[in-house]
Amino acid sequence: MHQLSAAEIRHECLAMTACKAAIKAGFELNFRQMEIILDELNKTAMPYTCPHGRPTILKFSSDELAKMFKRTGF
Repeated sequence: MHQLSAAEIRHECLAMTACKAAIKAGFELNFRQMEIILDELNKTAMPYTCPHGRPTILKFSSDELAKMFKRTGF
């Protein structure tokens, strides 16, 4: 079994704290709150994933987005 280093333990603790403090699904934000979150996210070293590696941003083409809303053929 791999023995975790102090740095790995610290990283895991910080990742867990970040996840616990994260905005949860269904929580409503106003436009200004959304802007602040995106501005802060862009200031981080790794804005594309959370500390556990899950994506924070998804990119869709116009066609993909249209299909999701059943708006094809436009």
